[in-house]
Amino acid sequence: MTLFGFREASRMINNLAHDIEIIQMEGMRQIGLEAEKTAVEYLQKQDLGCKPLSERYKALKKRKGLSEKTLIATSTYFQSITSWTTKQAIYVGVKRNVKNKDGEEVANIAKVHEYGSVKRNIPARPLWKPTLVEMQGRLAKRTPFVTAMFKYVKRKYGA
Repeated sequence: MTLFGFREASRMINNLAHDIEIIQMEGMRQIGLEAEKTAVEYLQKQDLGCKPLSERYKALKKRKGLSEKTLIATSTYFQSITSWTTKQAIYVGVKRNVKNKDGEEVANIAKVHEYGSVKRNIPARPLWKPTLVEMQGRLAKRTPFVTAMFKYVKRKYGA
């Protein structure tokens, strides 16, 4: 109370429920953006430990003018990685409405690569499970809610 004064402290207490909801959403958005960045870095660095592409398939991709990197043919999948939040959850991935130049849903392609396809002879090359595991480890080491709360209070109340 001495830091803010009684009037400011009272205003802060009266707005607490609303402020906590805003802080929670900000913290969740930050986590989503960090997960996006993590997934993109995995694709860029190609360090997921996946089964490498066969030389035959690499050559086919090269002839078609596609990237020879694992999980990247064109930049569509890579550029479609996004995050979004609701009041209850954070989602990171590729939204269903995104399609590649051939009209295929990129989310379906991502699913095939994540789990593999015996029928199509595609081994599992997970991107999202390692991203989730890494994010869980990072979040266990810090509390994004508390960090977001302090930033918000400082910005809103100047404290």
